[in-house]
Amino acid sequence: MRRAALVAVLAAGLLGASAGAANAAIFNITSSADLPDNNPGNGQCQAGAAAPAGCTLRAAIMEANALAGNDNVNVPADDYQLTGAADEDGGVTGDLDIDVPSSGAAQTLTIVGAGARTTRIIGTGSDRVFHVQDSDLTTSISGVTITGGGGVGQGGGIFAAGTFNLTNATVSGNRVDDPAFISNQGGGIFNGDRMNLRNVTISGNTASRGVQSSFGPQGAGLFDLGSPTSTLVNVTIADNQLTGSGAQGGGFFYLGDSFSTTLRNVTIAGNTGPRDVQGAGLFVLDDVTFVNSIVAYNRTDDGVASNCLDNGTIHSSGHNLEEGTDCNFTAPNGLQNSDPLLGPLQDNGGPTDTRALGSGSPAIDAADASLCPADDQRGVARPQGPGCDIGAFEVAVAVQGDLSPPDTAIVSGPTALVRGRTATFTFSSDDPGATFECSLDGAPFFACVSPFTTPPLPGGDHIFQVRARDAAGNLDPTPTSFPFRIALQLSDLDDPVLGRQVNVEPIGTVRWARRPGGGAGGATASQKGLRFRPLTEARQIPVGSFLDTKRGSVRLQSARNLRGATQLGRFSSGVFQVLQSRARRARGLTELRLKGSSFNRCRSRGRAGAAQVSRRTIRRLRSNARGRFRTRGRHSAATVRGTVWITADRCDGTLTTVRRGKVAVRDFRRKKTILVRAGKSYLARAGG
Repeated sequence: MRRAALVAVLAAGLLGASAGAANAAIFNITSSADLPDNNPGNGQCQAGAAAPAGCTLRAAIMEANALAGNDNVNVPADDYQLTGAADEDGGVTGDLDIDVPSSGAAQTLTIVGAGARTTRIIGTGSDRVFHVQDSDLTTSISGVTITGGGGVGQGGGIFAAGTFNLTNATVSGNRVDDPAFISNQGGGIFNGDRMNLRNVTISGNTASRGVQSSFGPQGAGLFDLGSPTSTLVNVTIADNQLTGSGAQGGGFFYLGDSFSTTLRNVTIAGNTGPRDVQGAGLFVLDDVTFVNSIVAYNRTDDGVASNCLDNGTIHSSGHNLEEGTDCNFTAPNGLQNSDPLLGPLQDNGGPTDTRALGSGSPAIDAADASLCPADDQRGVARPQGPGCDIGAFEVAVAVQGDLSPPDTAIVSGPTALVRGRTATFTFSSDDPGATFECSLDGAPFFACVSPFTTPPLPGGDHIFQVRARDAAGNLDPTPTSFPFRIALQLSDLDDPVLGRQVNVEPIGTVRWARRPGGGAGGATASQKGLRFRPLTEARQIPVGSFLDTKRGSVRLQSARNLRGATQLGRFSSGVFQVLQSRARRARGLTELRLKGSSFNRCRSRGRAGAAQVSRRTIRRLRSNARGRFRTRGRHSAATVRGTVWITADRCDGTLTTVRRGKVAVRDFRRKKTILVRAGKSYLARAGG
């Protein structure tokens, strides 16, 4: 994609600039494929014109970009591999571009994943992962891992403008390595405006000097302009790496702009840079305030301690810990030349990896309790002991003699029938320091946090269980259970049977009825005795059944032959009977015969009345299908192989209107077949 606004720093110098139809919606991702939206701005997240792929992450963001208001994207557990070329800002390929609508209205976008350990958004390697483009944007992302970005000069994982919020997320394995960019900045994140990070791990990102770069790389983990402010709470910045001469800020590079940023209960550890690096841990050019934070174990490539490069603008509010003295944590209750006894970056419970405090760490109980957040990066309540701990990790303290297990309660869950593929639960315990373990369908329990969103599940009955574990290790012996059902979709059903069974899936309010007498059969002139019932999920129905789609639509899948080939269409706005012959010569032709409504409405008194009602529509059917389908009205039938069309029975005849493709219309009165192309219509006139 086009390079973002250039920001380069040499000592105190700055070259830079910030990147300069519809209703809000909720988009539930149903496909991990990387395909663009078919029609951005129509409020419908649908990708894959040739073979519909459902709602993809890219399609949802394209829709949100086109819609003014507060849009939400729910991303179930899966790997979302981005594809396509870089160097475009429309979000169609490469990175995920987030922008204001063309109207210029302010945009708020919230992207919620199922958890950083189960929902990964993976870049192409030749472009960043997210590009937030405009200062009028408010973007909030949570519950994901952002990885695999690269090939750019700024923000290998994320380039953020506007107000950017990141929560319960991991940014790992990204890089900035443009060979010609003036100074490659922000391997994990480049922030150009307002930023709030909470319960985030930034790890394993790299920033390297390009062969044509004028300056060294800056901020392998995070590069922050700090304009106007940034806030980091319960954040771990670890194991990021700078390469190339003139490097600055291995974990964190803070430029600022005469504003102030606050780091509260942050751990910056294990970041590295070349021998001449200025601050393998962090490089600070403007005002930064540290509260209850740790800076330690940051090194040059040859093992020399290099935690901070302070230009006199690091402000300590006390209760900070540094391994040496170069961070100037000299305020009261600060700890210098202190080893925090950190463990490696690993899964210590919670949504993201952390570096645990070892037994006897001077950071334990040494933070300012009045400034501690309510819990640590993992969700463990603070304080666990007499005081809360410095850094992002709170050591859980077992209570002597505590043998009472905690109780677990499910606070909220899905409705009995879930229309999507995932379900979300919130839960709690009577022990405020408890952690949780979850299970699906009787599988082994695993660590989880509330809220918890399941991975995509097949249609059918499921059961969710959760149990709490307290700080003393006591486990709730009676996990709380929540049964639910994922609505069946077409992919859950057996193949349709030629001339016998078709598969149908409702969208919105749909009803269906068996043909009189039951079982598969042919056309039925009368609808007497039909008992319509709600169609709430995908199911197989007999050929000859009736469908009422006046208040919804239905995806209908039928067999093309006896060898298992199928065809698919979407139909709406009418009542119809489904017909199909088993004869080989029919080649799987599926007929949808319009039913219902009374033509008594066509009666009129006098010539004036006749003219008024002649074009009155009595019934219609909207169709979008690929394969051999035919819609049959009172005076004509329309046969297609893949197109979008409308069949309407009017008082003066049957009108066929083609939106896309072409349709062969058989006029029953004239006994002729007319080919109708896109944008055209044909009226088969009533006799008489």
